[in-house]
Amino acid sequence: MVSNAQETGTTVGFTDSVIRHIGVGIGFSPRTKALIAEVLRIRREFGSKLFLIHAGGHSDDKETEINEILDSLSANRSFIEIVWRTGNNYSVIRNIVQELNIDLLIAGAVKEETGLKYFTGSLTRRLLRNPCCNMLVLTDISETPTAVETIVVNLSDAKTSEKLLQFTQFIANHFANKDIHLVNECHLPGLYFSVSDSGSEEQSQDIKKQIKEEAEERMKAELSDLQLSNERIYYHCLFGKEGWEALKLTNEVHADLYVAPAPKQKLNIMDRLFQHDLEYLLMHMPCNLLLVKE
Repeated sequence: MVSNAQETGTTVGFTDSVIRHIGVGIGFSPRTKALIAEVLRIRREFGSKLFLIHAGGHSDDKETEINEILDSLSANRSFIEIVWRTGNNYSVIRNIVQELNIDLLIAGAVKEETGLKYFTGSLTRRLLRNPCCNMLVLTDISETPTAVETIVVNLSDAKTSEKLLQFTQFIANHFANKDIHLVNECHLPGLYFSVSDSGSEEQSQDIKKQIKEEAEERMKAELSDLQLSNERIYYHCLFGKEGWEALKLTNEVHADLYVAPAPKQKLNIMDRLFQHDLEYLLMHMPCNLLLVKE
């Protein structure tokens, strides 16, 4: 995942104190080099320090492999630190995030998890269910990634998430020539019952359209203080089952990145048994996913 910035430069268009430290867990899999390549590009976007975290202990062979990968990618070592720690992967990463004040944790993941794997949970999804900082999950990892073209931001909880609004402002202004879809899922109890009682099918559709347009105009007015400079911003007020409609839109516009608020409390096995919008998102990631923690 890359934006318009030159790969050799540093672009800091965000609040400096928000993304100072980036962390990524590495496990010496066939995808390790591609993951590091992606993370190095993201590091340059924010001008941050990068911590490569390995929860498996140090060895000369492992250090040589990492150094060879970094050399092959022409990495600037002055902004990179390798952290070695033994212990449980989940606990090690969470502890290091807190110790080093990591602002953005990056991980790779497959788009879908089903069956027993879904209920037991991969390391990445375990971290997503109880994130200790902002977390970016890359589903399509490549040493030569395609550029981000379309981004969907779910602002349904924006009124209670100042950090989410900050990210929205950065994304909209930084990716100035990309399509940005800002989504607000509107909950209006009894809407469709009242509309369906209004008369003919054509009249019902006209009323739904009018309600939707009025809601989107209110949304634009509420976000006007952000001073978004991107001219390719699209506002969507979605009516229907919360969470599901936003994911449906994400698939329809072929988004490369979906941005949403992180869960306010730890998700557990009951959330997987009685699935809601965020659990459905973790089971079927439509694209790269950024969870913003308040």
